[in-house]
Amino acid sequence: MQAELIVRSGLMAKLADLASAGSVSAIRQFDKMLAAERVKATAGTIADRGRTPPKSAALGKKDAKRAAAKLLEGRFRTRTPPPALMN
Repeated sequence: MQAELIVRSGLMAKLADLASAGSVSAIRQFDKMLAAERVKATAGTIADRGRTPPKSAALGKKDAKRAAAKLLEGRFRTRTPPPALMN
């Protein structure tokens, strides 16, 4: 797969050089390759349509602040209680 991409990118670079020089056949071939790449990209998005998981409900302001507070580290993190209070 990787070798194919390397070869294809080299070919596209060569076609781009020839197309900028004015070669009509290179321009046509380059357009065909670009169209094929667009079809591949579009086909991937269409194939995955409807399969994405539904979005969860948005958090309210208070819930978002509580969740952010649990992620704090360093000086402002939630302290662990003393061992005597753990029992």
